[in-house]
Amino acid sequence: MDVVRAGRPGPRRVSAAAASTVSLSGVVMAQLAAGLLGVAVGVLVRATAGAIAIVTAATFLIPAFTPALPDSLARFVGTYWPSMAGRQLMLVHHDPNLPAPWAGFALLLLSVAVVLAAAFVVFSRRDA
Repeated sequence: MDVVRAGRPGPRRVSAAAASTVSLSGVVMAQLAAGLLGVAVGVLVRATAGAIAIVTAATFLIPAFTPALPDSLARFVGTYWPSMAGRQLMLVHHDPNLPAPWAGFALLLLSVAVVLAAAFVVFSRRDA
């Protein structure tokens, strides 16, 4: 069974199996990165509710308010914010104005690694 993608750039027909496989593999990897980010933020703030609020704000609220930002900042946040760049890996049709799927996912992983490193340093100094 083919899924017709009218009005989108690129191939017009994508098999449903290929589309779901590509999309779901990106979802699994993004959820893993989000889970690691949540653990790192939880270690940093030492509060579950605070960690949930921070991770939710960082992944959903900041990109949602991007249109309200000045143009140069909105362009930067919309392109290079880790959750926005990592989202390319989950899409079947990619936006040519955003980083490539694996480059965006690498940016997401780099930001998670920085927060994890900070959490490791804080944990080793504060709780060891």
